Amino acid sequence: MPIWFRYNDCVYDVAVSSHKETYNSKIFYCEIIKASNEDEGNYMIGKRIEIIYYERNHIWGIVKNSSLIQDV
Repeated sequence: MPIWFRYNDCVYDVAVSSHKETYNSKIFYCEIIKASNEDEGNYMIGKRIEIIYYERNHIWGIVKNSSLIQDV
């Protein structure tokens, strides 16, 4: 499932390895695979993150290098 988000004038594409759903939120465990702005985002490629969507698919938070992320 491809997901992308914008942060600091850079668009990041991520690959989802797994996800879980709760009552009001969805948590996607991802790896960043591409950045639109090489100067801003190339250092993030390969990093594992969690993207937390809360109600109506708005990003509520992003957790970088979380210890909760496991290899799948």
